Amino acid sequence: MINNRCPICSNKKNTIIKEIKNFPVYQGCVTKKELQRFKFKFYTKKWKQCNNCTSLFLSSIPPLKYIYFRGHATGYGATWERHYKKFSDFILNQSKKNEKFIDVGGGTGILAKEILKKQKSVKLNILEPSPSDEIKKIKKIKIIKKNADYLYKNAHKYDSFIFSHSLEHINNLNSFLDGFIENANINSNIFISWPQQENWIKKSIPGTINFEHTFFINLANLIKLMQSKGLYFHKKQYFEKHSVFLYFSKINLKKNKLFFKNYSKKNFIDINEYYKKYEKIYLKDEIKKINLRKVYLMPASIYSQYIYYYLKDIISFSVVIDNSKSKQGKFLFGTNLKIYSKKILKNHKKTSIILSGGFHTSEIKTNILKFNNQLQIIDTEKLLNAKN
Repeated sequence: MINNRCPICSNKKNTIIKEIKNFPVYQGCVTKKELQRFKFKFYTKKWKQCNNCTSLFLSSIPPLKYIYFRGHATGYGATWERHYKKFSDFILNQSKKNEKFIDVGGGTGILAKEILKKQKSVKLNILEPSPSDEIKKIKKIKIIKKNADYLYKNAHKYDSFIFSHSLEHINNLNSFLDGFIENANINSNIFISWPQQENWIKKSIPGTINFEHTFFINLANLIKLMQSKGLYFHKKQYFEKHSVFLYFSKINLKKNKLFFKNYSKKNFIDINEYYKKYEKIYLKDEIKKINLRKVYLMPASIYSQYIYYYLKDIISFSVVIDNSKSKQGKFLFGTNLKIYSKKILKNHKKTSIILSGGFHTSEIKTNILKFNNQLQIIDTEKLLNAKN
């Protein structure tokens, strides 16, 4: 799919600033049989900067059926558990007891379960084109197997809309908001959990911007964009350095056509600097000193895909380690690496694990060292931001 318009301001004038060739189109795990369903496995990331609003976006996007081939277990772990508990409180504190919610891109369904556990009288639908097995098991939930544009004609059926790390997956955000909000009822609520992208980029976290997150908009400009659609901004609440919760409602406000005059031109991020850290990772001392018999990656996600992409010609990786049973026995897409449980690391002494877990690195590291404290763990976040 070619995207020549800026997803934020719809401007057609832009400049190519970075290309990453042959990157995996899917950031999950597959069996060999499933791999045969992909006509192509790699695609070029072509980043453009809008000449009008300075936003960064991908101008060339693989088919969505490949990007979202299947859910890839986003939303598990201690950090996400805390997130869901805090976000569910944030939502319910502003909602009526008999509220009718739709959770757009419900992922694992854990947030939905938290809401229903705390407020049993609410009605909750999950809008998810490829629902996971976990969602299907949840009682009292209706699953709608549609894309987000389902809301263009059906938004009026709901009191409140939940976007928990899903709004950033919308390729053409500006036009989507127009179509969805137009159909929503007056006094309906919108709850958003938005990734702290600026912080994620500073930490060099893989996946901050990719085939799933195809644009960058800073928080101040996101709020202005929502307000320009006739929404009233009530409040925000930060969750650690991970997310920010936002609460809007549709009241009888006119659209603000002057939005882009008030839009901050400081919306641009240095994408070249972001990628440079990965492009130079092979020069780091810890990578140069790897001379042990086996080198493993962990976990089986886009985090490890990035490390594999930039080090595959330097290091001969053995396997990928992941605690998820649903991933074990499969292959990390875009690699030839099979996924195993940490159990294969028992009694290993001469093994290095390159760990790239984003905000989950600390909990993963603690868990794996409790299992075997003889392992050498290389923390890629520290590595990428080290001076040498």
